[in-house]
Amino acid sequence: MDQALKDLGVVEDGTHLENVTPIVPAVMPATHEERLRLTQQVRLKMMDELAPGGKVPTDKDGVKMLLDTMKDFDAQELGVMRQKTDDNNAKKDQIVAAALLELAQRQGSGSVMRIDGAPVQRAAIPLDSELPDIEVVPGELDTGSHTITYSAMQNRFSRDRTNLLENDK
Repeated sequence: MDQALKDLGVVEDGTHLENVTPIVPAVMPATHEERLRLTQQVRLKMMDELAPGGKVPTDKDGVKMLLDTMKDFDAQELGVMRQKTDDNNAKKDQIVAAALLELAQRQGSGSVMRIDGAPVQRAAIPLDSELPDIEVVPGELDTGSHTITYSAMQNRFSRDRTNLLENDK
């Protein structure tokens, strides 16, 4: 058995020695944050015991135990950081959702929001009778595909080119 484990009070059968102060309390803390703090303290204590004075153990088992303890410590730290990031993102999502809701409500009321947040009245949409008549080119409103031969396309473009040249004179 590793000396570091013996220093922590663990004997060969996995029980704790009586004269060593336990690092884990008999009653676990009630809140999530307190439990995280406790497990971090236990890992720090284990790292101190496994590497006294910052000296890395030289035996294979000691090195493996130290690396595992540090990996668990890092994983816990990254998990806490990820949770904080997720909480911040959730708050930002709520702000965006509230802004979109306000924008949608303003759109329904006939006003829009400027960058500074002040409402601006929308311009009235003209009635069909106020719009100018549009000139529809033959075939413009047709739907579907059309079959056209190369010679028909060439004739049409040469005719259109001739018309354009005559109009430029």
